[in-house]
Parts: sequence; C-alpha cells; structure tokens
Amino acid sequence: MSISLPNDVQYIIITFLNSDDHDTKYILYKYLFVNRFWCRCIIPILWRRPRIDARVIRTYLSCLNYDELKFLIPFRINIPTNQSPPLFEYGKFLEIINLSDINKSVKSWLSKEGYKIETGTWYRVTEPRDHLMNSVKAAIWRMLMRKCRRLISIDLKLDLGEGDIPEIYSKSAIYYLKIFNFNVLSRSFKENDENVYKKSIELLRQLPSLSTGLKRILWNSSLYPDLLVNLIQKQNGLESFNISQTSFRSNPTVLSSLRDTQSTTLTSFFASHVHFNETSIQIISGFHNLKTLSLSYCAGLEPRHCEIINGASFRLNNIILRHNSWYFEIDLAIFTKAGRDLRTITLYNNFSSEIIREIHKHCPNIKKMFIYIESSMYIPSFCNWINGLQNLHTLVIIDAIACPRISELAEKLPKSLKHLKYHGNLTLIDVFSKFFECCMVPLNTISIYPISLSYDFSQYISVISEFAIRVKSLKRLFLSRKAIPKQWRPQELEIKKKLENQGVDLCTLFSFYDD
Repeated sequence: MSISLPNDVQYIIITFLNSDDHDTKYILYKYLFVNRFWCRCIIPILWRRPRIDARVIRTYLSCLNYDELKFLIPFRINIPTNQSPPLFEYGKFLEIINLSDINKSVKSWLSKEGYKIETGTWYRVTEPRDHLMNSVKAAIWRMLMRKCRRLISIDLKLDLGEGDIPEIYSKSAIYYLKIFNFNVLSRSFKENDENVYKKSIELLRQLPSLSTGLKRILWNSSLYPDLLVNLIQKQNGLESFNISQTSFRSNPTVLSSLRDTQSTTLTSFFASHVHFNETSIQIISGFHNLKTLSLSYCAGLEPRHCEIINGASFRLNNIILRHNSWYFEIDLAIFTKAGRDLRTITLYNNFSSEIIREIHKHCPNIKKMFIYIESSMYIPSFCNWINGLQNLHTLVIIDAIACPRISELAEKLPKSLKHLKYHGNLTLIDVFSKFFECCMVPLNTISIYPISLSYDFSQYISVISEFAIRVKSLKRLFLSRKAIPKQWRPQELEIKKKLENQGVDLCTLFSFYDD
C-alpha cells in the first residue's frame, strides 16, 4: 500500500536538496514533471543559482516588462511578445549575481541570434552598429533589481573592456546581501577612469545604506579605500575579509576600521599581494576571534615583528601560507602562535626543514592538510612530519610536476588518514602507480582531479581498482568530470564493475571542491 506524505512534508524534503551539486540538479530537473506541486517546489531551487548561459539570458528576457523592453525596441531584437507569459518569475529566485557571467552569456546569446562582435561593439550583420549589448545587460539588470528578493552575493568587476551597470539598484533586492566581491581587473584602471564606471562606483557609495548584513567582503583593488572603510563600518557582523593588490604602509585605515567595528565577529582574514608594516600587523593581532589566516605573495614583515605575532590575541585553527617575501622566522612565529589549536594547514613545499620540525613540535593536532609539491627537495622532511600526525584525516596532494619521490610520502602516511585527494599531473603512470603500491593506509575515500587530460584513463582507474582490492576499505572514488570518458571502453567498464563489486561508489567531481 502506497503512503502519500502531506505536501508540507514533501516541501521540506525537497528544499533540503542541494542544487549546487550537478548530479542533484539533473535529478531535480526530472522531478519537475512529477506533478504541479513538485514543479512549484523545484523551480525556485533550480533557478536560485543557475549556470548563466545563453538559454538563461533568453529566459530572463522573456520576463521583462514593458518599461524594460522599450529600451530594446530600437534594436529590433527577436523577443516573442505575443506568446503567453512565462510560468514563473524566474528572476526573483536568483541568489547570486556575477556581472562577468552575465556579460559573457549576453555575448553568447547575441551570437546565436545572428549578431556578431567587431572592435568591441555588437551589431547585427544587416544593421548599423549600436549599443545593443549594454542595452540588453541593462534590461536584464533592471528586471533582476525589480524582482529579486533573495540576493545573497554580488560579484562586481571593473574592466575597461566591459560596460557599466545601470543606475538602478533596489534596496529590497540588496537588503539581504551576504557576500560582496569588488574586483578591478585592468591594471591600467585608475581613479580618474571613474567616469567610465560612474554607476558602478555610485553603487559602492550607496551599498553601506542598502545592506548592513554582509558576512564576507572581497576587495581586489588598492582603489577607493574610503569607500571600503565606509562599507566595513556599516556592517553588523562581518565574518570574513579578503584584501588583494594593496599596501597598508601608508593607509592603515582599512585594518583599523576592521579592528574597531568587526573584531568580535571577524573569523577569517585573507591577504594576497599585500605589503604589511609594523602598524598593520599590530592591528591584525587585535582580531580577537580570528580563526583562519591566509597570506599569499605578501611582503613587508621582518623578524622584529615576531614578538607582535606571539602576543596576538587570536587563536588560529586554519593557516594558509604561500610564497611570501619575508624571513622564515615570520612563518615560524605564526605556526608557534597557533600551536595545538591548528587543525587545517596549507603548505607549499619550499619550506625549510627547520620550519617543518617546528610545526611538528608545536602543532600535533592537524586534521586536514594541503601540500603543493613544487620540487622533490623537501619530500623527506615532509615524510617524517606527516608520519607523526596521528590525527590527520584528510590529505590533499597537489603535484603539478609528477614528482618521482612522491611514493616516499605514501609509505609514511599515518593510519588515521581516511581521505586522500590527488590533484596532479597524471602523464606519468609509473609515478601514480608506485604511489598507490606503497600506500598501506586503509583509505575510505579517494579523489582524483588531474591537471592535464593527456593520459590513459583505464590505466589510472586500474591502479585504484587494485588498491581497493588490496586494502578492502575503499568506499568512495571521486573522479573529475573532465577526466571521465564520454564512452567507457570495454576494459574500463570491466574495471568499473570490479570496483562496484568491492562496494566502491563512483562519484563525479564537477569542481575541485565538490567532495
């Protein structure tokens, strides 16, 4: 006897499904046709974070009202207006706006409609040049600002090759914003180019009054520090701050505003291509609740600043250090400060043996580690260190050089390790095969995400199959979507069946972070 669940229970179950997962999106699409109720539940899930492409652009254009369409009338765009209105107001479900994605997708749609680009200007083959592309973008932006009630993220990029946004932005659309990403892509862009992006800069000025609940700010520019300070000061609980391409030597007001208004809520600080000084590191040391610290390609710190780091009030559990231009004593002070609280670490293996020994001494509770293999020089030091990490659960190896000594690392993996993720150059099957021959750890999850696709897929999946038979613990194998062949060959299907007989679930990785 079949049992029918109440609609409200069905709704709760459906809304728990994660539409960011590509496999789930495919399943949800099929479920659209079960009945009208399921359709009404699933459409908002599929359209809150759609993959913006030409088809999505055409759907959005079908949602325009007369005020938005009238800007496109002079261009005689082929938008059916005599058809029945769309079944849903698709624009109101959108949660993330990425202006670059919209730009690219509008170009793609125009191309499919018979328009082409020449010297940066869109025009129909049979018509004179015009400002068509910017008009289409403006119409879609107006529609989204009119309908959106769930926006949580805006990605605003200023590039001299792209157009400005319209002057319209709705407080009702932006009020619940959680993430704001401001990115100046062109190095030649300067503040005196503001007239080119007058409306985008005006949005930066108005944003503090439109949205006060941001949780994350990403700012990739040294421009408009006063606007950034104002945005920070107006937020009611900023948790993550990402700054790039700037210097705090002459203007520490950005960091000061973070300390004075957000120090009790800020838990993550990311800096890339940033120049620090003594004042800036003193301010950062006052971020009381900081848990994650990421420093990449940074400079300016000196050994005399170690005392400031040692006296900092934060307790870090996640550290990412990448190619910074300072003495090793700075890195050593950061790891020593984290001590037993450190749980996640990202390292590039140009670290000295002394640094590795000190991390091993002060940070024994690491559970997740990212290792970038850039040379084989420090492999022995890594091996001795990793072998002593008895709490290590997840290891991510990023090996772009197909390091021949990586098998030494496999021999030293701790028994606590359960998830191994290999993101590397798979052009040398001998290196890959030797690694898993030497690995004696009872892993339950393996993820393979190749850098290059020029390799024999059957050879690599065969290596994993032999490993699964030997250790008898493997439960999940994640494979990159780009690496999986569209048509499995007979020998590959046979290996796949062997894995399934061993109880291994084959899963698809659509991005590096899907597992």
